[in-house]
Amino acid sequence: LRLNYRTTEETRAYAMALLRGLSFDDLDGAALADDASASLLHGARPHVQLFRAAQEEIAFLKTEIATLVQNGVALPDICLIARSHVLLASYLQALRGTFPCYELQRDTPEDRRQGGLRLATMHRVKGLEFQYVFLCGVNDGILPPHGIASMADPVVRDEALMSERCLLYVALTRAQRKAYLSAFGAWSSLVKPFLP
Repeated sequence: LRLNYRTTEETRAYAMALLRGLSFDDLDGAALADDASASLLHGARPHVQLFRAAQEEIAFLKTEIATLVQNGVALPDICLIARSHVLLASYLQALRGTFPCYELQRDTPEDRRQGGLRLATMHRVKGLEFQYVFLCGVNDGILPPHGIASMADPVVRDEALMSERCLLYVALTRAQRKAYLSAFGAWSSLVKPFLP
């Protein structure tokens, strides 16, 4: 569990920083330290960018994905990830006219024979891998969802926030070669302390 073969050290380190302060069982009865794991692969640091408006983020996505395709990356090796089904639907609508798209459904296995840019929620990508991952809409109020901050029970609220941070970690570490993290308007409070 201490060697990561899926993603680059640069992506692993950035994603792990998002969990700073949380402790995990290493399955041997000890707490897992932040720096206890490492990746054998190296590559580009995650691309982290805030846009003023959703349209600017969409324009960036179209340009960046088109560049990857021009450089020989197959669309099924690229996945766009969003926190919710509603947000994912907005990205699907915006990108569908530019790229063939394939939405990964909750209870349906991915069909690798099916072409197209992959789109999935953060929950759906657990256990999957893609060369390039675009984690989009990492906005204030979306991640974590508005309701978590107003939870009355502090223990329940802290557990819900920890779950959101873990979800963010899982989504970022689906990237084998490079991860992109973007938002429009204002960053999520979960990533603000860790912006480059």
